[in-house]
This record gives sequence, structure tokens and C-alpha cells, in this order.
Amino acid sequence: MLFYKLKTKMVNCMNSIKYFFLKILKNPLTFILLIFFGFEIGAYYLFTNIEADGNIIAGTMTGLFIIFGYFITHYLEISRKEREKKFEQYLNLIKGLRILLIEDYTKSIDDDKELIDKLQNAYFESSVSISKKSYDKLHETITAFSEFAKTKNISDKRLFLKKQSDFINQVRSEFFIEQEINFETFTIKASDVNNTDKG
Repeated sequence: MLFYKLKTKMVNCMNSIKYFFLKILKNPLTFILLIFFGFEIGAYYLFTNIEADGNIIAGTMTGLFIIFGYFITHYLEISRKEREKKFEQYLNLIKGLRILLIEDYTKSIDDDKELIDKLQNAYFESSVSISKKSYDKLHETITAFSEFAKTKNISDKRLFLKKQSDFINQVRSEFFIEQEINFETFTIKASDVNNTDKG
């Protein structure tokens, strides 16, 4: 049993390393930088061997910097837009999770149906950009909620809230370098609001 757990951890670790390097290799910026340094080194040795004028070497190097600087800037702009889109999709997904709060102040079945539709739309929309870690945490959250919905057990509710907090922290870690938060959700009943108004 212990050997199996160690083997599983090693396999997971190796997979993480593999996908880390695959991300680097598949990143267009990696090829841009490699080509850039290749051109820079090639141009330097070429002009050095033919004993070219220093101004020509400096001008060529500057030109290469400008050209590749443009491509890098263009790529970073595309990456920024993709990141903003991903953030928006995650935000819609988190908003859609409201249905899991069991908000009993909804007025009708249509209200619940609207929340379910929003969650399903956000779920499928994020399927292209969501990371595996975030998807796994989301799946654990929904599974824990399904179990709690069946049993109505306090321990299952605590597990669901823990999984939900884990999912939120995983999403946060993809965008921010911050400490984890103990994310909690609160159910506000219409009756509580009415009582507050009367008081």
C-alpha cells in the first residue's frame, strides 16, 4: 500500500515536470527568444570574422532588438487578452456556483432554473481555458455538494465548504501570488431580511 502511494506520488510529480516543460516548449515566446539569441550570436560572429565596422555591428544588433522587441510586445499583448478572458470565464463560473449555496430566498422554480443555466453556461464556457488543477477542485466541490444534498449531514456540509474553499484558492493562485483564504459562503434568507427591516 505504501509502495503504491509512493509510486503514485512519483508519477504525479513526473507528470507535473513533464507538463511544465511542455508549456515552456509550446510557448511561442520561447521560440522567439531562441531565434533572437541565435540571430544575435550569428550576426556577432559573422561581423567579427569579416572584421566589419563597429557601427555596422551596433546598428545590426539594435535593429534585431527592435524587430524581436515588436514580436515580444505583440505576444505579451495577446497573452494579456487571453488572461483577461480566462479571468472573466472563471469569474462567471464562480458566480454560477451560487446555486450550490442552497439559497432558499429564491422566489420560484424559474429563479432556480436561471441559476442552474448560468452555472452550466459558465461551466462549459470555461472548459477550454480551465486548468486541470482548477477543474479537479471544481469536480471535487460539485461531488461534495451532491453528497451533502443527499444526506443533509453536517459533516458532509463541512466537506463541501472545504472543497469550495480549495477551489476558490486554486483559482486565486492562477492569477495572484497571495496567501490562501478561508473562503466561506453565507445563506441570507428573505425572512431574515424582512425581520431586519421591521426592527
